[in-house]
Amino acid sequence: MTFTRRFALVRCVAFGAGLLAAALPGGGAEPAAPAKLPVRTADDLPRHTYALAQAPSAILQNDAAFSTLAVAVQRDLEADLLAYDIQDRTTLESYKTTQLSLAMLGHDYAAATRLIRELRALEEKPSLKLTTGLVSEAWIGTQLAQRPPGKQGPDFETRLAATVGKLPWDVVQNEIKELKSDYEVRSPALLIGLAQEEIDPAAFQRASPGNWSPCATSSSMCCPSRRRSSPRSPARSPRTTR
Repeated sequence: MTFTRRFALVRCVAFGAGLLAAALPGGGAEPAAPAKLPVRTADDLPRHTYALAQAPSAILQNDAAFSTLAVAVQRDLEADLLAYDIQDRTTLESYKTTQLSLAMLGHDYAAATRLIRELRALEEKPSLKLTTGLVSEAWIGTQLAQRPPGKQGPDFETRLAATVGKLPWDVVQNEIKELKSDYEVRSPALLIGLAQEEIDPAAFQRASPGNWSPCATSSSMCCPSRRRSSPRSPARSPRTTR
């Protein structure tokens, strides 16, 4: 699960909507205005630049480097949400989905629980209102119950199965089947391979010629579509995996 969330965050930064070579310098967000500025599309939001000393696929496996990137992304997310009234639902979902990944990675389960509620409220499709955040919710329950390491897996499975069992199957079956299909093929090795194949080249195009130091990747903080995809792109799995 940790690798999945790391991959989603790195991919979001690399493939944010409207990647620009001429991004805001230094990764800082625009100063917050006294009143929030209305934003109707992702293109109206600022781009942020992040300098990377190594390939994104390597950052996935480097705790210190990933933590540094996560702190910078968190800072810019919070600044944008303070400064802008994001009126486009899909764009706001992208911000909150990234915040949820960061909250789960940081073990901030109170924030994660709040974000799951907010994301469900934003959904329009009945099945997604019921299934968004199911995996995160079950994992939060296991962590708060303070199960010993050897019992966390079974406890998580029991909680997730119990929650799914209470949902109307005729409404949620597509999302649940897609969730199961994704997790059957997902692994750290697959995600690292995808990062090498898809994310590294995008970041390299914005690096100094022929090297990774410095490498800058720019993003509007708005992830690409998270609809169902093939097993080769598990980061765009259903919202149930949030």
